[in-house]
Amino acid sequence: MMIKILPIFLIFILGCSSPFLSILKEPVNKESLASIFVKSPDPRQKKVPIGEQLIVHWKVPTRELQEGLILKLEILYKNLSQEVLEFPLGKGRGFQIYPLLDEKYLETEGFLTYKVEIVNSKGRTVKSWKQRLWTELITLDKQHIPLEWTPLQE
Repeated sequence: MMIKILPIFLIFILGCSSPFLSILKEPVNKESLASIFVKSPDPRQKKVPIGEQLIVHWKVPTRELQEGLILKLEILYKNLSQEVLEFPLGKGRGFQIYPLLDEKYLETEGFLTYKVEIVNSKGRTVKSWKQRLWTELITLDKQHIPLEWTPLQE
């Protein structure tokens, strides 16, 4: 009985794969240069980059890849500026690295939080991943904020 069920179970498990998405934040500094450890010449050792990078890994079933998928990365920086980046997915699995280095790192003060989604051509989210602190930034229109506040008189 067990021998008859095992092949059917394996076909079901291997044939039905779901999308996978993850993101990792890493510092970029002297320790991230491979040339430091192998003691090889590297012009970047003279001016070592400083910052952070996001590494996004994905795996999407082939049947969904034909929908023209896009990797959408939304970033909220520590200076409260935002950026949305889009990368077309040409392969069913892979990774995308987004470095935040030197001047831009100093200007934005680094990553505060981020979210990544795989979106099809119709705008439907196939898979999403959010950093624990992710929240939509609430912006207020300065035209509608009173410049001075006066308490009500009784």
